[in-house]
Amino acid sequence: MPNRSTRRKNAARRCAKNKQRSRQMNRTIRPIGHIHTLFPEKFGLPRQSSLKEELLGALTLDGEYARAEALHGIEDFSHLWLIWDFSEAHTDSWSPTVRPPRLGGNRRVGVFASRSPYRPNSLGLSCVRLLRVCGGKQDRSVRLYGLQAAGYD
Repeated sequence: MPNRSTRRKNAARRCAKNKQRSRQMNRTIRPIGHIHTLFPEKFGLPRQSSLKEELLGALTLDGEYARAEALHGIEDFSHLWLIWDFSEAHTDSWSPTVRPPRLGGNRRVGVFASRSPYRPNSLGLSCVRLLRVCGGKQDRSVRLYGLQAAGYD
């Protein structure tokens, strides 16, 4: 069994490797399109969109991503995962605690224990039901149910 000094050195090496990996994980996310919903603002959005299938929305693909080949076979799936940007929640800083409205705004909880859009990366993740793929060669969109995001038309 390694002695205490050896264990500390090994732990320090692992920590340095993890920090290096963390620095290497910075990535650029390129948007592939825009979300359109009936909600131009975040106010009025239901909390659990997966329970409200009448929330019809669309993802309109932009530029090179609007090619039919990129969506070939997607109709074989019933649901899709969308990673999207909380575009109305961009800030230069973030807070480790927030006051969720469902708690009356009176109690603070950790940002990762909430559904707050004010996160370090301002990314959202939604599981949505695929309705259909629409459009021609240059103008492609995906119609979706249960999309919980404020979008514009």
